[in-house]
Amino acid sequence: MINKNTVDSINESGIVIKCYKNKAVVELYYSNSEQDGKKKCDTCGARVLCIPADNGKRVINAYNTLNAKVGNKVVIKEDENTIFKLSMLQYGIPLLGFLTGLLGFYIIAPDTGQIPAEIIHFLGGILGLGISGIIVKYLLSQIIRKKKVDTIFSIVKIIQ
Repeated sequence: MINKNTVDSINESGIVIKCYKNKAVVELYYSNSEQDGKKKCDTCGARVLCIPADNGKRVINAYNTLNAKVGNKVVIKEDENTIFKLSMLQYGIPLLGFLTGLLGFYIIAPDTGQIPAEIIHFLGGILGLGISGIIVKYLLSQIIRKKKVDTIFSIVKIIQ
């Protein structure tokens, strides 16, 4: 039996149901335990990556660096570095794009007289946001193509 108290809050446990190349498909144990009055599965940031299998249970792909075999109980961990980098790409760059466009149009915007300056500045921010969105899409496609990122999880311990 797995002692849930020894597993860190960012770690999850499950059983390997399929192995291929350097990856494994892990069926996660559903966590009914509560943290701050909410079920852990309901508050997990990676719950959108859990794919329901044919039997309705949640499965994810994980790097199999420990050569776990089918049927092994394992502990998996999400790569926090990757999550931080992706979050910065998804939120940080668009925010900077919006602010750059807003401030850029504030500095160089011509005085139209007919349209309030605030609307011109806002439109500059929207333009910056659009350009940064294109940049983010390009950067993400490059990251995925070069690193072939298809999972942010890895097996860190074989329990049984």
